[in-house]
Amino acid sequence: MDIRVLVQLILMLAINGIVFICGLILNSLVVFCWLKSSQLQKKVCHFTICLLSCVDLLTIATNSPVLITELIFWIGKKESIFKLRTITHFFNVFISFSISTLLLVSFERYLAVFHPIFHHKKVSKSLLIKLHFVFLFISTMLFLLHITKHILASKILFCLLFIFPFIYVNTKLHIISKKYRRKVVKTSENHSKKGKSFRKSISTCLLLVACVSICFMISIISYIVLALKKNTDWALSYTWMKTFWCINSTTNCLVIFWRNKNLRSEARKILKQLSNTSSSF
Repeated sequence: MDIRVLVQLILMLAINGIVFICGLILNSLVVFCWLKSSQLQKKVCHFTICLLSCVDLLTIATNSPVLITELIFWIGKKESIFKLRTITHFFNVFISFSISTLLLVSFERYLAVFHPIFHHKKVSKSLLIKLHFVFLFISTMLFLLHITKHILASKILFCLLFIFPFIYVNTKLHIISKKYRRKVVKTSENHSKKGKSFRKSISTCLLLVACVSICFMISIISYIVLALKKNTDWALSYTWMKTFWCINSTTNCLVIFWRNKNLRSEARKILKQLSNTSSSF
C-alpha cells in the first residue's frame, strides 16, 4: 500500500474515532437537556435544535461505526471492504437528513427574525414536524434517485432544494445580526464594552455556512475524482467526504446549542442537578 494512502487512512481512523465518541455524547446531552428542561421545551426554536440533535445522533450512530470498520478493513487489506461499502452506502441517507433538518432550524429562525408576527401566530411544533417530514421525504426521494445511478441529477436537485437555500437563509441572518451588533456598539457608553462586542465569537450563522460549505466543496472534489475514473483516489475522497459530514453532525450542536449562552447555562443547571442527585446516593 502507498505510504501516502496509509497515512490518510490512519488519520481518518483517528478522526472518526474522536467524532464518534464526541458526536454521541454531545448530541445525547442536547436531547437530554431538552427533555429535562421545561424552559427549553416552551420555545419552538429549542424544539428544532433538539430535532437536529436527534437526527445528528442517528447520523453519527450509523455512519461513524461503518466508516471506522471500513478503514480498519482497508488498512488490513481485507477484500470484503468493497462488499461492506456497497451495503453501508445506504446509511448516507442519514447525512442528507441532517442537512435537511439543519435547513429546518435555519428556516424557523428566519421566520422568527423577518416575519415575527407570522412566526408567533402560525409556527408551532406540529407544523414544524409536518414540514420536517416533507423535508425528509424529499431527501429520501433524492437519495433513491442517487442510488439508481442518476447521481448528477440528484446532486443538483439537493443543492437547489437544501444547500443553496440554507446558505441564503443563514447569510441573511448573519447580515441582520451584524447590523444589530453594530447598533449595540454605537449605543454603548462604555468603550471597553465596545471592543468586547467586536471580539465576540463569530456569528453562529457564518460558522454553520462555513462548516457546510467545506463539506460541500469536499463532496464536489470527490465526485470530480469519480468522473475522472480514478478508483483509489475516489475511494479516499469518498471516505474523506463522509468523515467531514460526520464532523459536521458533531459540530452542529456545538455551534447552535452549546455556543448559546442561555442554552448553555440551562444545560449546566440540569447537569449540576444530576451531579448533586448522583452524589447524594
